[in-house]
Amino acid sequence: MGFHKDKKHERPFVLGWWGRALAWLLVLAVIGISVFFVWAYALQFGAEKTSRWLTSLLVTFLMSILVVEPLMVFFGAAVTASCCKRKEFWAVDADDIDFDEVEPDLEMDEEWQHLEPLDPTYPRKVHRIPGNKDTSMLDELRVKLVKEREMTLVLRDVGAYLIFVFMVMILTYGERDESSYRMVDNLRKAFIKEGDDDWDFTEEVKTSDHYWRWLKEIMLTELRAQNWYNKDPPYGLRGYLNDRANRIMGYAILRQVRNKNTCRPSNQIKNLVSECSGWRGLFLEDTQDYCAHWLTTAAFDKACDVPEFRYKTADELQSFTSSGRLGSYSGGGYVLALRGSTQEILDRLNYLQKIGWIDRFTRNVMLEFSVYNANVNLFGIATIMAEFLPGGGIRPYWRFDASPFIQVWSAFGMFILLNEIGFVLATIFFTFKEFWKCYKSGITTYFSSYWNMAETSILIISYAAIALYILRYLEVQRVLEVFNITFGNGYVRMEYAALLDLYLLYAVGFIVFFTTVKFIKLLQFNKRINLLGLTLSHCWDDLQVFFLTFGVIFFSFTTLFFTIFNLQLEEFASLLAALQMSFAMMLGKFDFEKMTMANSLSPVMFFVFSLSTTMILINLMLTIIIRTFTKIKNDLKNKPNKYDIIDYVTNKTMILLNLRTEKPLPRVSPPVLDNTASQTQDTSASTEFPEKVDVLLAYINEMYFNGKMDLSDPYNKKSMMGGKSAKLYGKSSGI
Repeated sequence: MGFHKDKKHERPFVLGWWGRALAWLLVLAVIGISVFFVWAYALQFGAEKTSRWLTSLLVTFLMSILVVEPLMVFFGAAVTASCCKRKEFWAVDADDIDFDEVEPDLEMDEEWQHLEPLDPTYPRKVHRIPGNKDTSMLDELRVKLVKEREMTLVLRDVGAYLIFVFMVMILTYGERDESSYRMVDNLRKAFIKEGDDDWDFTEEVKTSDHYWRWLKEIMLTELRAQNWYNKDPPYGLRGYLNDRANRIMGYAILRQVRNKNTCRPSNQIKNLVSECSGWRGLFLEDTQDYCAHWLTTAAFDKACDVPEFRYKTADELQSFTSSGRLGSYSGGGYVLALRGSTQEILDRLNYLQKIGWIDRFTRNVMLEFSVYNANVNLFGIATIMAEFLPGGGIRPYWRFDASPFIQVWSAFGMFILLNEIGFVLATIFFTFKEFWKCYKSGITTYFSSYWNMAETSILIISYAAIALYILRYLEVQRVLEVFNITFGNGYVRMEYAALLDLYLLYAVGFIVFFTTVKFIKLLQFNKRINLLGLTLSHCWDDLQVFFLTFGVIFFSFTTLFFTIFNLQLEEFASLLAALQMSFAMMLGKFDFEKMTMANSLSPVMFFVFSLSTTMILINLMLTIIIRTFTKIKNDLKNKPNKYDIIDYVTNKTMILLNLRTEKPLPRVSPPVLDNTASQTQDTSASTEFPEKVDVLLAYINEMYFNGKMDLSDPYNKKSMMGGKSAKLYGKSSGI
């Protein structure tokens, strides 16, 4: 027979074993040359320029790998698939059974040695692989293929979540700046001056006179850039703080929150005390307009025209409710605008002190301002409170925030923008995925799983984070527009943007938390990862009883400490503070000397508290958990992992790198494919069939040809099969 080889079946030309070694040598040579040039240019550029260059190179490299190259591959594949004709390329091994059997063509002097009838109803064996008939190996292969398919799905889910978590981490890092803490620390040192013997805001400001002194000598000095060391004025630094780095946004304000005069002294002491300030709260704030000295009528000419005694609402001030150590305060109040020259502001402070702007009904005075530092592209928001205690004295409180509200369009800024777009697309993708899962399983079944609820929480918080980001962007743009129109001298408040930024930070934090916890579910195929969940689920009934007992005993001690130390120790001034301090005492964080000085029974109570909680109850809880943990661990010791992901990934990686060859399939005979009912055939039939055919032909020769047909001639046998067979073999029948 003559066989015609197809070019597409020819083995491709490959290099020998030395080709791989040569390729690695070339790669190492290129790497070495690149390292040399980087080292040489680093010596020329210097440390700072080299650091910026390497950062830009790294960002560009990551963008190319994560964004540009995948897009090029995707569009290239789409264009190739739609515009180019598909070609089949085969790399066929010489032993491949499917392609070894090239269809032959018979020559004129050739014949079929065994001819089978062309009847389509004749049973045919299709693609029989030589080997034994043991199908147990097929079952093992089937289980292996199913596991590999499931492991591929698990790896896909893990990879998708890794990318999602990576984007969230990048966004979290992009929203924060390492210079934020330094900026906050600088503002705190400038205005609070902790540790200063003369001007420590936390220690030296105890009365209203001390506060007026702080306003005039510290606040006013730090809000304006002072003269240089040689008494020259700070030209070009108008609007800057005294640190000459932070530009104030608009101007600062002093906002006072007062209480209504609703208190009446007790009848028993009414003759001694005629007035009192009373309880203080958010719903007891005064919103009435007054004249000077907080009178309803004018005590002198133009006394009712003093603007600092006129109430301004939260909408007018573009402010919101804020909280201090002693309570919460609305966004409105009586405002002193700190604008103009230093001498003008100082004269105004002296005048307000003279006419009693701060009195016994003053609940809180807040210094509020915002700054921008162009050197580090950070906005700073400052709130410094002086909370006046009803019993006398001042409780200081402050809060400084710093955030990069403006995105710099550098390489890293573009990288952050791409991650933000990727985060939005990923959120939409996971939304459709969860909707489809809910549709397939049903709402009741879907929400019965904790992990589905966690996924839903991630999506809800993600959409909230997107909305907060948009609102913050719009607010920052509005503030900057006002700042530009007024040339930096208008009234600008950044509190709303700072509040949105804080909520956005909380949302991103929760997203990072839930997505990280979700990995516990994705990695449950490993028995060690699932050990914690199994332990808690098995001992939960015992823990419920324990937590009930622990809560009763712990709350009993908390109320005892609150009752005894309420008057002496600040840590137990309220029930919530007592709860926090009791937990700290369980962890060993307490001042035993102060407790002993406050009450002589403190050592006995502390000993009983430590014995009951730390030594007995906590150890009891640990015993319950450890007992269940040991039992679960012993049960899982002899159980295999559901998926051997590490081995699977290692094996596929080695095969991909041509460091390992894939094991060939075992030579197992599959079931015979029959177009009739499948039957088990005896091997002896294949040997008896030719003999029976010869007997049949001899019978036909005797009956119809009177024994004249020469059966030794193969052409006569062909003629007995019919005209089609004779034509197939190149000779017509001549009977």
